[in-house]
Amino acid sequence: LTGSQIFCEFGALPGIHFTLAATFEQPAGKYTSDISQATYDAYFSNASSMWIHGASHGRPDSDQQKVDGDFHFFSLDWRTLLQQGRSYWLRQRFYRNNHEYEFDVAYKFTYNGFTMQDQSPNNLPDQGWILTDRTVIPHSSTPPIPISWDTSDAVTRFWLPFSRTYSGTILTGCGGYAYDTNGCSAADPSIRRYGNAGIIGESGDGQDPAAPWAPHTPTATIPYDMVYIHQNPGMYGDSLPFNRGSIFLLYYLAP
Repeated sequence: LTGSQIFCEFGALPGIHFTLAATFEQPAGKYTSDISQATYDAYFSNASSMWIHGASHGRPDSDQQKVDGDFHFFSLDWRTLLQQGRSYWLRQRFYRNNHEYEFDVAYKFTYNGFTMQDQSPNNLPDQGWILTDRTVIPHSSTPPIPISWDTSDAVTRFWLPFSRTYSGTILTGCGGYAYDTNGCSAADPSIRRYGNAGIIGESGDGQDPAAPWAPHTPTATIPYDMVYIHQNPGMYGDSLPFNRGSIFLLYYLAP
């Protein structure tokens, strides 16, 4: 990729040049049940057209929301940014409205050569990226995010998306951490777990180190958010009663 094709950010961490790898925008007044099945199938559920491989509305060319009342999903093909065996930074950032309740965290990881769980079924080391060196990037968010994050020494992973054709043991953020054949009820069409991902600690105690479901796409009767956090779903997860507005989720990668 050339510089004209990517959005880069300098200065978030000293000496680190982050490439914006993907963005997910949930407009105010809408929830994941408003994501059409056609859109979900185009970018989340099929191995041949998964967002992490660039299937999306286009390249993420801005770190700002469009704010036009629609969902927007932009992503590069992450495989073009990574080489197996090399070390990188993964950065997860999200906020509501105009940078309200913002959280921004970066981790180091060594790329194992996999971007989907389908590529190496039933092999936990390949179904996620082990994350280390947790580094919170401060923002002057007003108001600040009211969540006490789990910063224990539990193994932390970015669990990779899987498609509707995957079968076997599945790594998810269910309850904070799960590794089983159920896939957090993945077979239930109203749950829509395919194409989801996030950052999890290795314990199913509902205490998250960052957003464990990000993106999060169910079409159940409860109006869910595109980012779900177990410690405070009223802030990120099931926020309809609080009318909290839009959500913007960003992922960055850096060598």
